[in-house]
Amino acid sequence: MLMQERVIQMQQKIAEAKATSKLKAAKKTQLAESALDDAVILLCEMARRIKQLELKAEVDLIAAQRG
Repeated sequence: MLMQERVIQMQQKIAEAKATSKLKAAKKTQLAESALDDAVILLCEMARRIKQLELKAEVDLIAAQRG
């Protein structure tokens, strides 16, 4: 009986280790996804700002041409 209990305890420890490993991997994935989301937002903001600057440059050029 004692051997059977040890086997069960070891199986439980293995299952806990696997669950912990999966949880850590999920957290890392979630952090990576969050970082990607932040990067996409920043890139979109940068693209919007660049477009604003391009439009302003066009307006300034037209204004300069008109005198």
